[in-house]
Amino acid sequence: MQIFKKRGTNVPTLNYVLTVNGDEGLIAATVNWFTQTPFESPLIAVVLKPDCYSYASVE
Repeated sequence: MQIFKKRGTNVPTLNYVLTVNGDEGLIAATVNWFTQTPFESPLIAVVLKPDCYSYASVE
């Protein structure tokens, strides 16, 4: 694609902050992808690495 070959082209991205109120207090992690799973009971799915600091609190 020609747009990516230009130098200095800004490709828009969105980042979100996932917050968890765990045993150790408030934990925040930046995520750049999530999806809503069921619609009747609204839940979201995110991907976290198991060695991520916030993984244990989210699990």
